[in-house]
Amino acid sequence: MQEQRIMAGWSFYRGVPDRFSTPERTVVDLPHDMQVGLPQSREANAASGFFPGCAGTYEKTLDIPQEWEGEKVFVEFDGVYGNTTVSLNGSRLGFHPYGYTPFVVDLTRRVRFGEPNRLEVAVDNTQAPNCRWYSGAGLYREVKLLHGPLCRIQHRGIFIKTESIDGDTATISAEVRVVNDGALPFHGHVDLTLTAPGGEAAQGRTSVWVEPGETAPARLRLVVQSPQLWDVDTPALYAAEAALTSPGNAAPVDRASTRFGIRTVAVDAVHGLRVNGKTVKLKGGCIHHVTSPLGAADFDCQTRRVLKAHKEAGYNALRLAHNPPSQRFLDLCDEYGLFVIDEAFDGWHIGKTPHGYHQFFDEWWERDVEAFVLRDRNHPSVIIWSIGNEVFERAGTGDGYWVSQRLAEKVRSLDSTRPVLLALCTLWNGLDDQDAQELQRRAGEPLGQNGESSYTNEIWADRTESMASPVDIVGYNYMEDRYLSDHALFPSRVICGTESFPMAIGRVWELVEQCPYVIGDFTWTSADYIGEAGIGAAVYVDPSTPEEELADHNSRPYPWKLAYDADWDILNQPRPQLAYRKIVWGGTETYLAVRDPETYGKKELLSRWAWPQVWNSWTYPGFEGHPIQIDVYSPGDRVELFLNGKSLGAEPVERFTARFETIYQPGVLEAVSYRNGAELSRDRLETAGEPARLVLRPESTEARADGESLLFVLVEFQDAQGRRVPGVRLPLSARVEGAASLLSFASANPLTDENYESGKITSFDGRAMAILRAGHTPGKAVLTLSCPGMEDAKQELFLS
Repeated sequence: MQEQRIMAGWSFYRGVPDRFSTPERTVVDLPHDMQVGLPQSREANAASGFFPGCAGTYEKTLDIPQEWEGEKVFVEFDGVYGNTTVSLNGSRLGFHPYGYTPFVVDLTRRVRFGEPNRLEVAVDNTQAPNCRWYSGAGLYREVKLLHGPLCRIQHRGIFIKTESIDGDTATISAEVRVVNDGALPFHGHVDLTLTAPGGEAAQGRTSVWVEPGETAPARLRLVVQSPQLWDVDTPALYAAEAALTSPGNAAPVDRASTRFGIRTVAVDAVHGLRVNGKTVKLKGGCIHHVTSPLGAADFDCQTRRVLKAHKEAGYNALRLAHNPPSQRFLDLCDEYGLFVIDEAFDGWHIGKTPHGYHQFFDEWWERDVEAFVLRDRNHPSVIIWSIGNEVFERAGTGDGYWVSQRLAEKVRSLDSTRPVLLALCTLWNGLDDQDAQELQRRAGEPLGQNGESSYTNEIWADRTESMASPVDIVGYNYMEDRYLSDHALFPSRVICGTESFPMAIGRVWELVEQCPYVIGDFTWTSADYIGEAGIGAAVYVDPSTPEEELADHNSRPYPWKLAYDADWDILNQPRPQLAYRKIVWGGTETYLAVRDPETYGKKELLSRWAWPQVWNSWTYPGFEGHPIQIDVYSPGDRVELFLNGKSLGAEPVERFTARFETIYQPGVLEAVSYRNGAELSRDRLETAGEPARLVLRPESTEARADGESLLFVLVEFQDAQGRRVPGVRLPLSARVEGAASLLSFASANPLTDENYESGKITSFDGRAMAILRAGHTPGKAVLTLSCPGMEDAKQELFLS
């Protein structure tokens, strides 16, 4: 089939379709998140970052040519959040409840060929909460118009599999599905061409017979000489193009193409995970689809920034938690060379939120699994399918064992080349009444999220065994303490640490390397996100604070907006915990993590997803002469600390950290790491002066005038000597003139109700970021940043 993206010039208004009046409309380009620009509300849920639910209606005029008459016409959505109704020319043609899976709506019977056609997409995300994080709302991913003949290659109908790699050849099997919506049988041929990065690799042809109203597979087996294998270090991508021909016609009836990689995946408890026959340990991060101030809107430019940062930091894997990502996200993972765990659901029959997907699970799970597997199965980056995360049915309630079997077998029926995973956690919930009563009797009170007790630990293996047996890999969330004991119980079980607490990485990674049956670890999370507000909070209180006032320190109130639990903040700037992780993974850099002197002597309350309040800074005006604590993350066995050239002594390194205490004095702080007496590396911090100017640091000054490209400009305060001034919190405003518009202006502050679309923000740690969206006309854009009492800063940017 032929396809065209329909991303520009949608008419949008807030609310459900209005049939009785003329609502106020705006014109928007996709991708578009209608929720992120709303004001936060105290009445909303912390899981959503205190963003309220909303509804909106999108309309687009489609000029469908007369020459398409006699063909099939479809519209494809890569994901719409959520409860989406699609209509054409006033007639309802489709409904899709799940906000994360792709879906196609057949428009053919309501199309007026050769005339304008009104496509209406009504999105209703008012029933909140419906998931456990900020979902966004609207047409936040790609939309395409598709058309093709009655007898055609099925959409997403090409499946390429690497059967074997043997020396200098690879055997590739291909399935090309042909659908016949005509009135007569179709007899023809399928020609398949495989193209390597440097030219044609192989060709094949086979015949196909398709009865009316049926779909039939055309199967081919091809041999590729001197294959270029896809791996994280060499992400070689091939193209497969299929042509459907019929006797007597020189031109193909239809064409379709896909990208793929030549690689194999295998798992077992002896070798762990093997890609192309080589054992791999997954250095992974969990990420939600929301990793920037853009909300849920899925822009390639933002995805590239996130993937590039992960690769450069040593990550080789991502877990898309807890839903399928966009098509474009996986395209870019293919290109950058990152392994992916592709996850279907956060819940099954038993709901985690009042208005969640559990309401639709029975009717929709099979269609949604099929949609995301068929879309994603040619992506070489996808190495593991996940059928769920911490589902309440994990101890067998709600037909959990049966559902686990059904889901795993459905996935295998669509793709048997990858292992299937299910992520489990402790039995802090999901127990039947008898177990819940025994837990209450023994523990005396309910367990907190991902909590554990002697009773749940005692029954975990027995209650979850039938849940885990249908899958190839069992995901363990925060259960690294079970790695050794569960291997003794289930010696053939392959385990993946699908979630771990940030501060546990030192101990966790030691276990991953020790245990061949544990294939890797995924931190929660690697990139900060909107929602689950404050789960990574570090709180400091007076030591005399009564215990009853400390009980709920894991729950953060309005206006917390961000999770703040990640290696990168919402602006994609690294946080101290990333430096620590890189050392655990074998890095040799030293890192000064200075504890805020304001917290000295206070009681530290860390959520399990938190990192202590430390900064890579030696600028603390007003604290001269006060005691201060310094952590040094080090790959060595000993660290020596210097202040203004004078040694403060040396301390041993324990769990990659050496700890010091001194009196704060401005100047130069330097840490030197040693191993066996030899210097490994050092880190140096210098006290900055008062903020004197704004400096703009664009990541790029040029972009395409395509309506979708983005330009990212980091804003920072500097002193008179040009040093960045950390810790500054001052009001900023941004405006853009010319060929681009200001899409978002944000800081990394997790505790704020400032609106990212207002053009006004307060800096956090001396920084903010302006994100500009390209227009459709080439030219120059000028970004101007203002702060009271300072000279404006300007940056020219160019669209071509």
